[in-house]
Amino acid sequence: MFRGFTINLAGGLEDILILKFAPPWNGRTKGQTIAETAEREYKELGEDGLIDDGGEARSEIGRFMIRLKPTYYNRGIINPGRATSSLLGEADGLLTIRFGDGMPAISTRIDRRANGNGSVRLIGGNQIIAEWFQRHYRPDEIVTARILGR
Repeated sequence: MFRGFTINLAGGLEDILILKFAPPWNGRTKGQTIAETAEREYKELGEDGLIDDGGEARSEIGRFMIRLKPTYYNRGIINPGRATSSLLGEADGLLTIRFGDGMPAISTRIDRRANGNGSVRLIGGNQIIAEWFQRHYRPDEIVTARILGR
């Protein structure tokens, strides 16, 4: 544990090595490299990832869009917006981000003090988020995020 985040050193090293060397045999049919742990999670969750920890199917409770302006695109900052913030947890609570390409989920923290209006900013894992944005999108494109629960 580090500052409330669970750290898997072996999984993190595996993911970094796979991203660095991109072995052609390590990926799904889309040709994207993927770690073994992420591949197992992908199979367990199904293509849309809408399965909760108890194995039950879930539907989204909301969604928000992010236009990838420089701060979002380069730094991985996420401000879901005022309307969506009510669907997220309490200040300093942990939130899990699951990526649509099977990349391992990350934990981030809910910060309700960073924005003057009390809306949420996600703090933690921002470099990973930025790198994911940069692999899948271009600056100024729009990303849609689905909220599966508080």
